[in-house]
Parts: sequence; C-alpha cells; structure tokens
Amino acid sequence: QMCIRDRYLPEGTWIDYWNGDAYEGGRIVNEYPAPLWKIPVFVKADAIIPMTNPNNNPSQIRQNYRAYEIYASANGTSAFKEYDDDGNTTQYLHGNGVTTDVSVCTDGKGRMRVDIQPAQGTYDGYEAEKLTELRVNVTRAPKKVTAKVGKTTVKLTQVQTPVSYTHLRAHETT
Repeated sequence: QMCIRDRYLPEGTWIDYWNGDAYEGGRIVNEYPAPLWKIPVFVKADAIIPMTNPNNNPSQIRQNYRAYEIYASANGTSAFKEYDDDGNTTQYLHGNGVTTDVSVCTDGKGRMRVDIQPAQGTYDGYEAEKLTELRVNVTRAPKKVTAKVGKTTVKLTQVQTPVSYTHLRAHETT
C-alpha cells in the first residue's frame, strides 16, 4: 500500500537515503512516495555518519570494526570528531576514551579525499587495529578510486550487489 507524504527539508541539499536522489531544501517536498514499510530518511549532503555492526547492546559491538557512510557533494568539505569509550562504565568521566578526526573533501573535478587521523586516547578494551569500511554514496560511479593508509596504497575491491559484498566480507574476516 502506497502512502503519499509531504516532507519539509531545511536549507541545503538532502539525499534520499533509499535511492540517492538529491533534493534542495528550504521547501516542502510534495507527494513523496513512501509505502508503509519505508520511513522517509534524508541525509544532509556532505554528511559523514559513523556506523558499526548491527547490535542490540554495546557488548555486541565489534571493537575491531568501524564504518563511515559518506554522502559527499561534488564540491564540499565535511569533518567531525568521533568519540568512543567502553560503553559500559563511567570511566569516560576520568578521561578514558578515544577521539578520531575524520574529514572528507571533494574538489569539483570528481576527486575525493577521506582523511582518518590516528586515534587519540585509550580505554580498557580499546583495539587500535580496526577494519575500516568506507561506504561512499554517489549518484554515479567514479572513473577511478584509490586509497592510501599513510603512504601505502591499499587495494580496493568493487562490488555490485549486496550478495557479492557479503561474500567478500566473509572472506576478509576468516
């Protein structure tokens, strides 16, 4: 069953989380088609969203994994400071936590730079070596993608479907 909804979007460019369509804000989006199962979700352009594995409580979070969903515009910059702690105690009150600066810059020529700085701080149970997944959301595929960790070029693998992505992840973690 289809439901047609009107949604107000604040100023700026907004990306439909489900299909990648871009909307200019500062207005009402009239007759946005949304079946009952689809909650309308819009992400502000140039957002960097920290993610983790699906979980029901902090004890299920993989400490050796982190992911960032990136919604970069053609010519923009975005940055934030990620904070992490053990998720169970009040040791953060005593300065036991980790911060990581993350930034994304695009130059208007189809090039993007993602910088993830070395983490600062520590806490009991902190794992410094993390598998880092970048989920870069774009409206069309780039001609070339490269990545470096420090000065070392990293091999990237392109996947076309969720099944091939899951297959790749299963082989990386074994």
